[in-house]
Amino acid sequence: GIRKPDVFVVGRDVARTALERQSRTYYGPDLLLVAEVVTPRTGSERIDRVHKVAEYAATGIPHYWIVDLEPRPTVTMLELRDSRYETHHRARAGEQISVTTPFPISFDPTRLSELE
Repeated sequence: GIRKPDVFVVGRDVARTALERQSRTYYGPDLLLVAEVVTPRTGSERIDRVHKVAEYAATGIPHYWIVDLEPRPTVTMLELRDSRYETHHRARAGEQISVTTPFPISFDPTRLSELE
């Protein structure tokens, strides 16, 4: 089936080609990172934490981030290793995340609750 992640990142070449083709469709191998914002106590929570983890891994997407905003902002960064995801890093509000892959970024998950 078709999945529409909350956030996704593609490489520059993939984005440029999509713009040239005037296409908004990307395929699993095109994606560097997908992120899902979990809505607690809903059917979509199980989909984000179980089904999508397996599906995105099978598709070969190298990075999957799970963002929890409740009870306090937390980001779990999963990295694909041997066809399955392993937790690469987890940070809670008040902790600084700093990673270099799939791109350099540094932030405190607290900032995620401030975004509209």
